[in-house]
Amino acid sequence: MKILNIILKILIVIITLVYPLFFNLLAGCSIAASAVRTGGFSFMFVIGIAMVISSVLMTSATVLVLGGKKKAAFVTDTAGTVLCMTAAVVITAAAHSRELTDSMLRPLGLVYAGRHFPSVIHYIAVSALFLTDYIREKKEDARKLHEFVYANSGIDEVMNMPDEDI
Repeated sequence: MKILNIILKILIVIITLVYPLFFNLLAGCSIAASAVRTGGFSFMFVIGIAMVISSVLMTSATVLVLGGKKKAAFVTDTAGTVLCMTAAVVITAAAHSRELTDSMLRPLGLVYAGRHFPSVIHYIAVSALFLTDYIREKKEDARKLHEFVYANSGIDEVMNMPDEDI
């Protein structure tokens, strides 16, 4: 279980560097800046800011996981991932509807999807850490409850009583 936790934490740090801090943050800043350049406050500006906020939330989840706050990390990462995926769906749909392509004539919707949807891997890793910790806590609580009930049941006195038939 310890090795799994260590592997998941390393995976979370690496994924955080690649997706939330590189693709999502830079894409969000780029989208928001281009929206401001082309006409000020618009729907795409909101989407860009949503990508930036999702990046901050997912990165803070990584910090919380490394600090041992797995429940808070799970909640923060859930919010960040939902916000990121919502923004990614909007960006991908906008690129598909306008039939935008890159310099190699690949549809930009597929390019955006390939860059942003792997952020779900971060969520899966944080969720796995949270769930393993949660299951371990529940097993420990059940063990403590069993020990408490056994210690206070008086079963030892009943089992050690002399036979009255003799």
